[in-house]
Amino acid sequence: MSFGLTPGRYLKMVEDTWEEFKANPLSVRHLLTVCTFANHLPEIIIAEYAQSNPGKVQNYLGYDAYRASVVNVCPEIGIVRDLCDYGKHGPHLDRKSVEVRETDVKEKAVGNAAGLVYLGFPIAQRMDKLVVTLNDGRELIADFVVATVVEFWKQKFVADGL
Repeated sequence: MSFGLTPGRYLKMVEDTWEEFKANPLSVRHLLTVCTFANHLPEIIIAEYAQSNPGKVQNYLGYDAYRASVVNVCPEIGIVRDLCDYGKHGPHLDRKSVEVRETDVKEKAVGNAAGLVYLGFPIAQRMDKLVVTLNDGRELIADFVVATVVEFWKQKFVADGL
């Protein structure tokens, strides 16, 4: 069963759930929803093109190899995968490639470009954000991670004619 979802229609669902998360940036549910859809794009793309037009997917025939190739270009795709898998499978993942340790709401300083335009230097304001902590201790703001992944896929669809 396919629900008639082409890769382009699936990308539109990713974009729609991204808009919903942006409207609710502290919602774990909205974060997991957009991560789930974004995480499955490689499978949808490979299912569509691996046999019918492999040049569109750089001749990858399986989604694991294709996913690895896009994670190599956009590492945030791997983080989105971890978030998706935690949402589906709970707090313990058996994959050796898991980078995410935890995700929680934290107060972070976030830059404001308006200060740069009007004052000549950036201004940061403190606000609550969903923060993804990696195993190495780095902290990433979840909406920045997702924004990077969504923008990557939008550009990839154009560049590869997906």
